[in-house]
Amino acid sequence: MLDASDAGLPSAGLVLWLRADFVATLAGGQVCRWDDVSGAGNYFVPGTSTPPVVSASALKGKPSVTFPSENRYLVRGGVLGIAPNAGRTFAVISLTRDLIHRYEQVFMGLSASGGTYFGLDMNVFNTAGSREGVYTTNNGYDTDLATAATVRVHVLSISSMQAGGSLPAVLDYSVDGITRTLTRTPGGNGNGLVEDFAGANYTSLGGAASGFAGAEMGDVLVWDRALTASERALVEAYFSSRYP
Repeated sequence: MLDASDAGLPSAGLVLWLRADFVATLAGGQVCRWDDVSGAGNYFVPGTSTPPVVSASALKGKPSVTFPSENRYLVRGGVLGIAPNAGRTFAVISLTRDLIHRYEQVFMGLSASGGTYFGLDMNVFNTAGSREGVYTTNNGYDTDLATAATVRVHVLSISSMQAGGSLPAVLDYSVDGITRTLTRTPGGNGNGLVEDFAGANYTSLGGAASGFAGAEMGDVLVWDRALTASERALVEAYFSSRYP
């Protein structure tokens, strides 16, 4: 367990803190468990028989978890103990080598549902093409930012998952400290509102569409609430210090 406050991170509501230098591996660097250093015990395990692998210095000279292709994701049951209607914040530093295929960096949802999902979703369903994006219960949103093969810090907050909340008003998504404009894609059956999230039963890292060509992931942090603007600035500062 590490101390979030000592690292300059908001500690209230922190339910997940993954670092790529705290990963249990098998021979060849295959991930068998990505340990949660927040103290909440929310570790992740491979979702398939072909796990992602740990790379020693692929993310600004620091360790990363490499997701080489589709079906190399990590998963755990449940949604990290976050109440169905509660807000939440996802923060991740990553690099993608694929600017075309859909890639779900951090995702929560109801398995096999039509659209009960929430998270960071590059090239979201029916995207305009090669865009960073997010997905919220049957509503897909492109940003104004094109995908790029560069290290980026993503911070996504939703103020509440209460059904009926207006989208994208309840969302705040920034990349490298800059808030991005969200534009609804034609994908999904939503009507611009948050839908019931009570059935959500899993959280995943590194999900991708067929043909995906790979990505690196460093720290992953999740809070059970929306962070304030000043707290988001602390998160950005942490990533800048840890990955100069």
